[in-house]
Amino acid sequence: MPLPYRSPVSDVAPHLRPALDALRHVFAGGVPDEEYLALLAALDESFSNRGRAEVVPALTGRHPIDVDNDHANAVSSHRPPAELVEAIARRLRAVGLLADDG
Repeated sequence: MPLPYRSPVSDVAPHLRPALDALRHVFAGGVPDEEYLALLAALDESFSNRGRAEVVPALTGRHPIDVDNDHANAVSSHRPPAELVEAIARRLRAVGLLADDG
């Protein structure tokens, strides 16, 4: 069985490290599997593909290619419930990671 991918923080561009810190604050115990796709969907409009490919692997330990594929699913064929995406987006707005809609 292969070891999980571990993206070192040094792989995260300096301008993205505050975002990673905020995500680690929101998901201090790790990202629960049932919230993972909703997180990717919530980050969709605020993060570029490259930014997401740096930050999410450092947060979750998933490989960047898997994150990219999972993101494609999260915004197309395997959309998580809108209520869950919004709940996570509220948590991200609370730490300043997403812009407030209102």
